[in-house]
Amino acid sequence: MTNSTTRLAARMAGNAILIAAMCAGPLPAVLAAEPTSAQKQEAGQRFSRAVELYEEGNFRAALIEFRRANQLAPNWRTLFNIGQVQYQLRNYPAAINAFDEYLSAGGNKIDPARRTVVENDLTKLRKRVATVMVNVNVAGAEVRIDDEVVGTAPLANAIVVSAGRLHITVSKADYISKTKVLDVAGGDNTEIDITLAPRTTAAEQANEDPARPDQLSTPATSDDKDIPWAVWAVAGGFGAAATVFGVLALNSKSSWDDTLRTVTSADALNAERDRTLGFAITSDVLLAGAVLTATIATVMTVSALSSDDDHGDDTLTLHVGPGSLLLRGKF
Repeated sequence: MTNSTTRLAARMAGNAILIAAMCAGPLPAVLAAEPTSAQKQEAGQRFSRAVELYEEGNFRAALIEFRRANQLAPNWRTLFNIGQVQYQLRNYPAAINAFDEYLSAGGNKIDPARRTVVENDLTKLRKRVATVMVNVNVAGAEVRIDDEVVGTAPLANAIVVSAGRLHITVSKADYISKTKVLDVAGGDNTEIDITLAPRTTAAEQANEDPARPDQLSTPATSDDKDIPWAVWAVAGGFGAAATVFGVLALNSKSSWDDTLRTVTSADALNAERDRTLGFAITSDVLLAGAVLTATIATVMTVSALSSDDDHGDDTLTLHVGPGSLLLRGKF
């Protein structure tokens, strides 16, 4: 059994102990108002459901159930379970808060061995958090870290976060939201500045300053241009058909030659001649169609490739002449 598996089994066993403790008798309330019998019953049901979800690995659902149980019938023992779930979710700041509150609220009622385990976990967790101070130029802007709201600008204090990659998003009505990605290691104390721009100002800049780097258009590639692939396909079809009928014409000519040597009937000779001429004429017509279609496709392709370019003498031009196609231009 690996160390991680052993730790997880120990934590699950701890949760089972908590269930027994809760079921053994009434739970002391943290709030002044005593929960009703219905609230205590629902809290117990939600607590049991949360433990089942935890054992299934559905930690987020377990966290919701533990929190709901603690809202209905507040108890310091539930804080231990909330801390365990936050630990599994790698929300280390929330786990630290839950364990600290558990130790404070439980006091000398906590078993010394359990207190030692929790204090050791806290020592480990505090090495996995960092602090980030987010400075925003607009007061009242909402600040989110990994989709969780942490406050509104100006923030009074730095935010305690889990070590790793953070997505910090700042937003406010009539301003363009901005997100920055920040990597922090355990123990870091980082400060980051985020500037919001009014929506109207950003729109004016986009219209009035076309030379801005983020407004420059990129040259279109051949995939972005309207190349007439269908016309090229038709030209290829004409060419293939012309080839087929050309081969048939050659075979028919060979058959005609054989007929000339072996048959003296005028009707047979005329039939072979007409058949050969038919194949030859069809091949010529298809070949002409292929050449014409290829010419049109070439003109359309060159036009498409040069439609977005505006380089004066650098552009290519197509010249169609009798029996020839010529590309001219400067490079």
